[in-house]
Amino acid sequence: MKKVDTAKAVNNIGVFLLLAGSIAYHVHEGFKARKEQSPAAYGLEISKSIFHHSIIPSETNPLFLLSK
Repeated sequence: MKKVDTAKAVNNIGVFLLLAGSIAYHVHEGFKARKEQSPAAYGLEISKSIFHHSIIPSETNPLFLLSK
Protein backbone atom coordinates (compact mmCIF):
# COMPACT_ATOMS: atom_id res chain seq x y z
CA MET A 1 0.00 0.00 0.00
CA LYS A 2 1.33 3.41 -0.96
CA LYS A 3 1.91 5.86 1.86
CA VAL A 4 0.28 9.26 1.32
CA ASP A 5 2.27 12.37 2.14
CA THR A 6 -0.40 14.46 3.87
CA ALA A 7 1.58 17.70 3.87
CA LYS A 8 2.19 17.48 0.12
CA ALA A 9 -1.46 16.67 -0.57
CA VAL A 10 -2.65 19.61 1.53
CA ASN A 11 -0.15 21.88 -0.22
CA ASN A 12 -1.33 20.74 -3.66
CA ILE A 13 -4.96 21.35 -2.72
CA GLY A 14 -4.06 24.79 -1.39
CA VAL A 15 -2.24 25.74 -4.60
CA PHE A 16 -5.20 24.54 -6.67
CA LEU A 17 -7.66 26.57 -4.60
CA LEU A 18 -5.44 29.64 -4.84
CA LEU A 19 -5.23 29.38 -8.64
CA ALA A 20 -8.97 28.72 -8.97
CA GLY A 21 -9.74 31.69 -6.74
CA SER A 22 -7.40 33.92 -8.71
CA ILE A 23 -8.98 32.98 -12.03
CA ALA A 24 -12.48 33.44 -10.60
CA TYR A 25 -11.53 36.88 -9.28
CA HIS A 26 -10.16 38.00 -12.64
CA VAL A 27 -13.18 36.68 -14.53
CA HIS A 28 -15.41 38.57 -12.09
CA GLU A 29 -13.40 41.76 -12.63
CA GLY A 30 -13.67 41.19 -16.38
CA PHE A 31 -17.45 40.94 -16.14
CA LYS A 32 -17.53 44.23 -14.27
CA ALA A 33 -15.34 45.84 -16.95
CA ARG A 34 -17.43 44.26 -19.72
CA LYS A 35 -20.26 46.68 -19.08
CA GLU A 36 -17.99 49.51 -20.20
CA GLN A 37 -16.08 47.79 -23.02
CA SER A 38 -16.61 45.90 -26.24
CA PRO A 39 -16.51 42.05 -26.07
CA ALA A 40 -13.08 41.93 -27.74
CA ALA A 41 -11.60 44.37 -25.24
CA TYR A 42 -13.24 42.39 -22.43
CA GLY A 43 -11.59 39.13 -23.52
CA LEU A 44 -8.22 40.80 -23.94
CA GLU A 45 -8.54 42.39 -20.50
CA ILE A 46 -9.22 39.02 -18.82
CA SER A 47 -6.33 37.39 -20.68
CA LYS A 48 -3.92 40.18 -19.77
CA SER A 49 -5.07 40.05 -16.16
CA ILE A 50 -4.57 36.28 -15.86
CA PHE A 51 -1.22 36.29 -17.67
CA HIS A 52 -0.06 39.24 -15.58
CA HIS A 53 -0.25 37.05 -12.48
CA SER A 54 1.12 33.92 -14.11
CA ILE A 55 4.70 32.72 -14.19
CA ILE A 56 5.15 33.76 -17.83
CA PRO A 57 7.56 36.70 -18.06
CA SER A 58 5.95 39.67 -19.75
CA GLU A 59 8.70 39.93 -22.39
CA THR A 60 7.82 36.47 -23.76
CA ASN A 61 4.08 36.83 -23.27
CA PRO A 62 2.36 37.55 -26.60
CA LEU A 63 -0.36 39.53 -24.83
CA PHE A 64 2.31 41.89 -23.53
CA LEU A 65 2.97 42.99 -27.09
CA LEU A 66 -0.74 43.58 -27.70
CA SER A 67 -1.02 45.79 -24.64
CA LYS A 68 1.52 48.29 -25.98
